[in-house]
Amino acid sequence: LPPATLILAAAPLHRPDWGRSGTAAALAALLLPAALWAGRNATALGTPVPTSTRGGISLYAGLQMPLERLGRPVEAFFQPAPGRSELEADRDYRSAFSRLWKATPASDRLRAYAFNLGSVLYPFLPGYDATYAALVPLWLLGLAAALRRLPWLPAAFFVAASLVLYTVFGGPASRYRQGFAPLLILLAALGAERLIARFGARSASSGLAAWGV
Repeated sequence: LPPATLILAAAPLHRPDWGRSGTAAALAALLLPAALWAGRNATALGTPVPTSTRGGISLYAGLQMPLERLGRPVEAFFQPAPGRSELEADRDYRSAFSRLWKATPASDRLRAYAFNLGSVLYPFLPGYDATYAALVPLWLLGLAAALRRLPWLPAAFFVAASLVLYTVFGGPASRYRQGFAPLLILLAALGAERLIARFGARSASSGLAAWGV
């Protein structure tokens, strides 16, 4: 939602044919499901939560799980008391994260989050992410090119922001890259365009074929 909202809100800057009414209609269609979800939560939970009640456990898992994987001394994964509501359990997890953060040396926290980031970026998982591995050089090239092109800045910014978020929240899981995979595909297309412009279609195709092999 955040990158799409920003891109649509900025549409009149690069799509004058849209106009204000077209932009407003697109934004309304995009945000309607989030508004309905917030309404559901207002009814079910008593507060209009527009996103999720799982932020607490994601924050806690983002530190506890990599510490456990790395073999560092860490507590067993915290579980709230039975019968706690969604919001109460979320607060319990946030409190558990605060305790774990204070009990963990800064060096171990750095190792844990580096492990999370590496898990998201690691391209070579046999039988699972062949497409991702093939696109890595293209979207990295596209990311660099996007920083110099105003219409592409939202994609570049939200890939970077997503990497930060998935480093802190959720723990080591390469599947989190799926959340920003559409942006990686767009950036890979830009990277391919720049590659062809720089080396020509034949040389670029040969280089990509060699990378694929």
